[in-house]
Amino acid sequence: ELSVSTSAGFARFVFHFTEDIDAEVNMNNGILVIAFKKPVEVSVDRIAVGAPDYVNVARRDPDGMAVRLALGRKVTANSMMAGDRLFVDLLPEGWVGLPPGLPQEVIDELAHRARAAERLERQRLQPEPQPPPLIRVRVGTQPTFTRYVFGLPQATAVTTDRAKDKL
Repeated sequence: ELSVSTSAGFARFVFHFTEDIDAEVNMNNGILVIAFKKPVEVSVDRIAVGAPDYVNVARRDPDGMAVRLALGRKVTANSMMAGDRLFVDLLPEGWVGLPPGLPQEVIDELAHRARAAERLERQRLQPEPQPPPLIRVRVGTQPTFTRYVFGLPQATAVTTDRAKDKL
């Protein structure tokens, strides 16, 4: 999915993918190339219509590995990956200050996804509680005494407490 916005004094293109796809943005001689690591299926018709002050022509490579934009004015390109989204900002020549940041709802979504992933990782690393091992008890009875032999696992701490007729 691709959305185009020019309402904040700059052009912003947001590519929303179905999975995380790495991308690289390069600009040379008025041509902006957005290259992807995997082929993408995106309609670029909206780019020139949505940002006519910035983009003259937009096309997608036949193999789907890149989108090329012929720019209509001098701009500075700024790109940011945010999960399964790519934000490409075209800042006009007179832009002063820092490049625009990510929208707050995107930051909130990324923070939520990070917390969920951390929770899953903690659950994965926590060992499941093991039931205590079964202990075999052998009993031998003689006329004057009874002997109990407990087969305990190694490194088991044992104490005895004898009170009256109980052990």
